[in-house]
Amino acid sequence: MTQLKNVVDPFGEVNVHPQPDGKIRVLATILMEPRREGTQTGIALDGSASMASLYGVAEEGGFLANLFGWKKETHNDITPVAQSLCAYLARKLDADGGTTCIYWATGAGGSQIEVIGDLTADQAERHIFGPPRDFGTGTQLLPAVRYFVDRFKDAPWGFTSSSPTANCTTWKK
Repeated sequence: MTQLKNVVDPFGEVNVHPQPDGKIRVLATILMEPRREGTQTGIALDGSASMASLYGVAEEGGFLANLFGWKKETHNDITPVAQSLCAYLARKLDADGGTTCIYWATGAGGSQIEVIGDLTADQAERHIFGPPRDFGTGTQLLPAVRYFVDRFKDAPWGFTSSSPTANCTTWKK
């Protein structure tokens, strides 16, 4: 584990954990709930095809499964995490009480976004975060970053999460 030395406000601590599969897990801790006038928040849920099973989309069965109508049991793992994260952002950080939600990495090459909308904390806690309309065939984060930068261009503070695993970005004008 590596702890970052120069973290930006509102993070108190950021730890980087290399994983055995070569991926990196980042744990960012907010020591207090920052109340910043004008803060806008958003969450970008990964809409790439590799996420289909986490949204509860069943994979096609083989010949026998299709012949006999066997269905693989699936569960949407995204919804409870996204509900909790969106509600927290809307209730505790967002100046107008609504978090902007989108899917990123959708469409051809993962270059598109799909807007879910602005959700209050109560709406987020009830919203079913199903799969995007068009799973992406690649993973491009820049369109989501561009969307939030444009959408929140007048906000003095911004806070976004690029997935329910809480890869977060914060900025100050």
